[in-house]
Amino acid sequence: MSSELIAELTGAALAPGTRYEYDRRAKLFEDWCNTHALQAWPSEERTIARYVHSLETQSLQHMQATISAIMHGHRQRGLASPVADDGLVRNYMAGAARRGAVKPQVLPSEAPIRFGDALAVLRHFTGTTSRQTLKKLAYLSLGVFHDLRNDNLGQLEKRDIDVDEAGLLVRLRRSKSDQVGKGREVWLPHLKDCPAECPACVVVRHLAELDEERLFTSASDLAPTSADGLTRLSGTKWLRELCAVSGVLIDEPISTRSMRSGCTTSMYEAGVPEHEIAAFLGHKRAQTTRRYDRRGEAERTLHLDV
Repeated sequence: MSSELIAELTGAALAPGTRYEYDRRAKLFEDWCNTHALQAWPSEERTIARYVHSLETQSLQHMQATISAIMHGHRQRGLASPVADDGLVRNYMAGAARRGAVKPQVLPSEAPIRFGDALAVLRHFTGTTSRQTLKKLAYLSLGVFHDLRNDNLGQLEKRDIDVDEAGLLVRLRRSKSDQVGKGREVWLPHLKDCPAECPACVVVRHLAELDEERLFTSASDLAPTSADGLTRLSGTKWLRELCAVSGVLIDEPISTRSMRSGCTTSMYEAGVPEHEIAAFLGHKRAQTTRRYDRRGEAERTLHLDV
């Protein structure tokens, strides 16, 4: 099997957001190897162990994700992974975890964009005719009111959305939590009497102004654009711009995860049973849902999922 075909197949096995993160981490490893006059592809297990050791101030999750990215980089190039199940790298990580040498990275929690916050933003931009603004408002609407991940939003195309007088039916394709591409459908209803801040109406307006097939791309922004459409950097930039102009959550730590945590927190605060929230978000475990609950929390341990 050719290395090109292997790269194509291994790349197709990952969601776009995961593939982007793996490629980024693999490039950092390659740059480090070049700096230290070491071979990256293929690399020796001792080289990977040295690189991982250089990251020991990072979280354990960060180091594990980096190892996965390097292993994926080898598979992409048709090379055998040098990381053995009982080899140097695995033993190093096991020892670090046992002795607590690597501490979890604790960061201020991102500010949740609750339903009320998102409606205030939409209300502020009532009547806007700017295509760029409508795009960002539609991104906010789908991200907050139906808890869509950035990679979900980056993949959406016109053909994925059916519009009728009751609301929008959105078909989601593969994502980080759905690597096999089973997909699912979500429903975004119109608000009663369709006020100016109705999220479904905002998405419909964006669709009407859209000339291209993909709903959200970052090509027009001064941010890196992946072949899969929208990067987290661009999504974060859009959200911060909307909040700054509308005066909502000014100077708060906003990121793309603010949409998911805002949706989850809003549902908890509304008294929705936890098992129903988990089902709505597509979570198999309530523990996963609780990670996005921001009621009264000042800090949260960052867990990087790749």
